[in-house]
Amino acid sequence: MLYLLEPVSAEISQKPSRPLVAASWVHTRDVRKSLADVMDDNLAQEHQRAHEVRVDRLTEALRPIYASMPKNGHGLLGHSTVRYALHRHFVHKHGMYVKGLDPSGDSWNSSSPADILEDKVPSYVQHLFEERLHDGFDLKELALLAATLEHFVHLESIERLKVAYRVNDLPLEQTVNSEQLAKVLDAFAFVQLVGGDTEKIDLVSFRRQFAKATDIFPEWPETQSFLRELQESILDNSDTDATITFAMASTVVEAATQRYGRFQDGGCRALAKELLAKEDHGSGRVNLADFYQAGWQFKESREYLRTLGALDESSDVPRVVIANYVASASNCISTSSLYSICCIDQCEELLAHLERRIAAVDATPEKIIELVAALPSATTQAPRHLSVSVVKRLNEIADTHGGRVPLHGRLFAQWMHHAYPRECPFPAEAGTTKPMTADEWLKESNSSLTVSDAEIAVLVQQAKEIADQVKVKDLADGDLEETLPWSAQEELVFHRARPSTRHELAVLGKAIATFTAFFSMTLKLVQMLKLGVSGKEGGASAFV
Repeated sequence: MLYLLEPVSAEISQKPSRPLVAASWVHTRDVRKSLADVMDDNLAQEHQRAHEVRVDRLTEALRPIYASMPKNGHGLLGHSTVRYALHRHFVHKHGMYVKGLDPSGDSWNSSSPADILEDKVPSYVQHLFEERLHDGFDLKELALLAATLEHFVHLESIERLKVAYRVNDLPLEQTVNSEQLAKVLDAFAFVQLVGGDTEKIDLVSFRRQFAKATDIFPEWPETQSFLRELQESILDNSDTDATITFAMASTVVEAATQRYGRFQDGGCRALAKELLAKEDHGSGRVNLADFYQAGWQFKESREYLRTLGALDESSDVPRVVIANYVASASNCISTSSLYSICCIDQCEELLAHLERRIAAVDATPEKIIELVAALPSATTQAPRHLSVSVVKRLNEIADTHGGRVPLHGRLFAQWMHHAYPRECPFPAEAGTTKPMTADEWLKESNSSLTVSDAEIAVLVQQAKEIADQVKVKDLADGDLEETLPWSAQEELVFHRARPSTRHELAVLGKAIATFTAFFSMTLKLVQMLKLGVSGKEGGASAFV
């Protein structure tokens, strides 16, 4: 949650943070110094209490996923698992895809989560995070990094609130009435949706765009209603007296930042519903031709869908994977320097439920089958009997990992897609996709972002001809999952390499040699003691 218990005042919000602890040698003098102490040193006094509240709250929120995550040799989370845990937290709680946490098509260990602190904290503080990550993070440190990221999100929101005051010709130190605040919040939301550098906003250009807000964002009226309801619930101030301070406005803005991801996810569910109406035999997929006919907004080209990882070309008829498409970058909005607001992954709640019940890094296939059979989703009723192919696939994963199924790997994510094809995305192999927004695609690719009506007509005709030729497999046995694609490529979030046979033999040889030497020394010592005793007895009789 991004809500501060003590709002930031207008005067405080304009002050730069007090000078940070300078000496870069601090981390070398005491690398194991508490990260909490360091962050307290680097936070202005007015933010410290709020930061402490965040850390305590986040510690409890992250406890279940921390308990289920694989640990390194020190019993701590490595940098790939820290990145994975934080990404899932921000997506599930706020619909935020924080830049630097999302792997963007690569493996989870492709970068460090501390990299996103660059240019935001002193270099020695970032280095300290890296030093601690070398050994690993405990739960408190994981929560501390999450709170630090939330702190930066808060600061960015305050800067955009200042812009909203400026475009409405309102001084920050001046109190406003509820009507004026409503205009400020509209301007703030528009700045969020447009994105870009707040320092380079041209007021004339902004106002010209703002006048066409509904044309630019069709859901703008719903966004305004969301802001009005939030304003009333937070301030409980319906009169027109000019009593609302910048601090009170910042409280509403923080709540809006916290809740907007959940609010806009309603549009994502409507998007998914339109595609599910044309779903191909309950597979969580829609034929590409039907995708283009599902609504005016579904126009992404085949090349763009493939790059997003939303296109299934494993059969003669290309199909769009609905869960992948809905959660893709093409549906993200509100891009800032730190994050984008995207559709919330509906599989997250299902996986989190399993993590809470299992409370371990892995489980037997029997235990997982028992839990999943009793776990309903928005489109799947429970209890249910899992199909033969789904049970078989899970046992194959267990066979690969010595009889147990790791919860945080590509194979289990793929299995969850088979168990819940409408909620859980199909996990592409690392490096085979490159999620990017429409703007990023246009800048990088020479291909068209959308398809023309003529191209759609050709595709529809081709799909009809193929459908007439191909006999659809009889799915009366209910084992639809057997028709879904499956790749045996495993990619664990954290992988501790198993020792090779040669290494194990070498260790065993050393152990045998050590034991032999110890046994030999012990035997000699016993012999010497015996000789010593007999010598004493013989010496005594000789000297008589």
